[in-house]
Amino acid sequence: MNPFVVGTYISKEYFCDRRVETESLEEHVRNGRNVVLFSERRMGKTGLIQHVFHDLRIKKDFHCLYFDALACGTLQEFTFALSNSIFRSLKKESGFLEKISSFFRTLKLTMSVDPNNGSPEVSLSLGDIKQPEKTIEEAFSFLDSLDKPVILAIDEFQKIASFKEADATALLRGIIQTKKNIRMIYAGSEFHLLSELFVQGRSPFYQSASMMHLNPIDKKEYFLFAEEKFRDSAKTIPEEIFYRIYTRFFGCTWFIQSILNRLYSVTQEGNVVSEEMLGKVLSTIVQEQGVFYRALLSDLSLNQKSLLLAIAKEGTVENPTSTAFVKDHSLSSVSSAQSSARTLLERGILQKNDRGLRIYDYFFLEWLKKEYF
Repeated sequence: MNPFVVGTYISKEYFCDRRVETESLEEHVRNGRNVVLFSERRMGKTGLIQHVFHDLRIKKDFHCLYFDALACGTLQEFTFALSNSIFRSLKKESGFLEKISSFFRTLKLTMSVDPNNGSPEVSLSLGDIKQPEKTIEEAFSFLDSLDKPVILAIDEFQKIASFKEADATALLRGIIQTKKNIRMIYAGSEFHLLSELFVQGRSPFYQSASMMHLNPIDKKEYFLFAEEKFRDSAKTIPEEIFYRIYTRFFGCTWFIQSILNRLYSVTQEGNVVSEEMLGKVLSTIVQEQGVFYRALLSDLSLNQKSLLLAIAKEGTVENPTSTAFVKDHSLSSVSSAQSSARTLLERGILQKNDRGLRIYDYFFLEWLKKEYF
């Protein structure tokens, strides 16, 4: 098995470092504190949550549930995702069917039993959520009634701020604050939106959770992890090559793991990773994604493309709507740059951090540099 896992959590043997963050997150939930876990995308928030959830002591003391709200645009979709998470995660619990039948009164659930293992199966479609305000109250009440405390982790939680229902944020906060048996982990990658939810005084979630920022994995710790995994298969990755990867992708876990995964697969036993191998691997990844990147670019307006290429050339831009930036990159106007930036942010092509705007996908950035600069 390739030890550089991408996109899922396997076990602690394939999980790098995060000892301090793991202890901190566990300490928060064990002491009844809700947590906002934030970082740039693909830094490893989901992996950290799953790592905590796989701890035998946590599994013994808590029910652990997770779902991703990134695709949710309405309270109905959010409620559907939450309900599905409950049905998938807790279906093996004793008396599950009877319990959900008594709590989920707004849903017409289709129930069956898996003939292979005897576990209950519950079928639910998005259209079954007719009264999301009531169903979400039922879902949280069900969790609050369980025999052990619940840790509910919601990824990309900041999406609730964009729901069309104006009172969705207040509704959720009102429900959550009355449930004493549930610990919340609000994970997210858009710091400015999370700040509006948890730091600004007008928000219903104001100061309702502890803040926890996930930084890149320590460079030295990451190298030692990578070096050991290569060495276990009689392969070698030089320190300088690893550090070049780490620096090029700003310590962002998913991109580094993707590169290491490919390097591991092309390196034969007894061989050493070379600069040439690194170049070929990166070129292969970017080339594989090229058809999708071209389609993405073709879907943008001329002003949006112009702004995107300007930001790609700069790396990170503090103020892309300044007169100087617009003039230096021959953009049409300040207003068009402002409109383009807003659209690119909404589509997730750009991401905003404390240093400014940058292209979210580092492989997309590599492709743009290769094609246009």
